[in-house]
Amino acid sequence: MTARPVEAVASYARRVGDDVKIVLTLPDDLRDEVGDGLTRRRVWLRLGRNDGTGPQRVRALAQVTPGARPRLEVRVPADSLTPGTYKLALRVGKGGAIVPLEARLLMTDTDVQPLALLAGPRPLTRLPEPEPR
Repeated sequence: MTARPVEAVASYARRVGDDVKIVLTLPDDLRDEVGDGLTRRRVWLRLGRNDGTGPQRVRALAQVTPGARPRLEVRVPADSLTPGTYKLALRVGKGGAIVPLEARLLMTDTDVQPLALLAGPRPLTRLPEPEPR
């Protein structure tokens, strides 16, 4: 299944108390793939990363606001997310298909540093690390 885009301007992530709140505005044509599941079934947001220290996966039940462009709101305990970049995906209903999203969550290691929601496809190239000075 191909990754589905999210609205870059209306989607965001931020810390709220001890939680990370993620708000995603989904494309209107996502309904073609999942049918009425967004409004009639439970929807989970799956966060996953694998950076060499072993895989980590977190899933959270989402609240869906229906409309022309469905909006998803999720709260995840910040202490359940270690620093790193998480890929985001949706699962609609128990045992439903996993729909990857073109968005990533960049989680930092302290409460002082900001976190970021990176909307858009994952870059295909990676720049080499700079030489030390």
